[in-house]
Amino acid sequence: MTFTIENTGTKDAGSFLVRVVFDPIQSVVVNLGVVGLDAGMSQVFTVKTPPGGNCFDPDCTVCVLIDSESRIAELDEDNNYRCINKLEK
Repeated sequence: MTFTIENTGTKDAGSFLVRVVFDPIQSVVVNLGVVGLDAGMSQVFTVKTPPGGNCFDPDCTVCVLIDSESRIAELDEDNNYRCINKLEK
């Protein structure tokens, strides 16, 4: 799973965590630490499920939550969460 996060604000963001959940029913969780993200910048991440964390049954829902511990004060917290669903090929 590859995804991009972007700081669309006008201020630099300090450290925060990104929580990736593969198929929330199975609750395969990967937490990523981000040192910071300057205003207007973006960063690409690639995450794989841990060993034994097969996501497909027959599809896979992946959810990403940016700033999962709410460390960064933001004007819009609604754009920090997204889920997608992929079918096994």
